[in-house]
Amino acid sequence: MGEYEIEQVINLLSYDLETLVKQSKEEGFRFVERLLNDYKNGSNMFSHCGEGIFGVFNNEGVIVAIGGLNKDLFSNEHNI
Repeated sequence: MGEYEIEQVINLLSYDLETLVKQSKEEGFRFVERLLNDYKNGSNMFSHCGEGIFGVFNNEGVIVAIGGLNKDLFSNEHNI
């Protein structure tokens, strides 16, 4: 197994995610497709304070995994 690097993704649309979407759907997961669709239509761009999208890149710079972090709407900010 090669080395991987995790980086914050600033513009999700600047990456080719076709392979990730295809592979995830073949494995029965739709979250990658949903993440991309929500980003494209503006309903979830992970742009609020404390949110972000992160990609895992292989040693060739190809994105091999992706995930987003949203603010927890149910958290009690006073206890953080």
